[in-house]
Amino acid sequence: MGTYTREKNELILKVLNLYDAGMSVKAIIRETQLSDRTVRRWISKFDINEKRTDIHCTDKKELHIEEVLRLHYQEGYKANKIAQVLHLSPTTVLKWITTFEKENGKPQGMDNNESKPTEIESLKQQIADLEEELRVEKMRNRLNDKIIEIAEKKYGIAIRKKAGAKQ
Repeated sequence: MGTYTREKNELILKVLNLYDAGMSVKAIIRETQLSDRTVRRWISKFDINEKRTDIHCTDKKELHIEEVLRLHYQEGYKANKIAQVLHLSPTTVLKWITTFEKENGKPQGMDNNESKPTEIESLKQQIADLEEELRVEKMRNRLNDKIIEIAEKKYGIAIRKKAGAKQ
């Protein structure tokens, strides 16, 4: 058995807290740069794999689930992005989202296909640009009509084809 220094104890606590918060073992390994065996041994040794029934853990998990659902439905984040931001496993994130949808259905007004504010602003700008182009083209059309009208009067030639006329 190795000795437990203060630094090692802090590292063990960090691993246990990350795991307790729902982070996957692989994510913990990436975060702490510890070996797979060490992380799994610590988790096993300190009985973290057991179902937690204490209120603190349940509240913490609930907070994580609420944050996952908020990021997914309100911010439009995909599961992989949420997992990266919250240091959770993408599988856990997807499981929480699908469980929520099975129990409650998709929330009204929180569809993850809704446009983000930046997309809405971009679309509004595109509409404004198209309306300006339309205005310019209408002016160009009126100008061409006026030019044709003046040419017909000045030169006495019918430039426009008359509706229904046989030529």
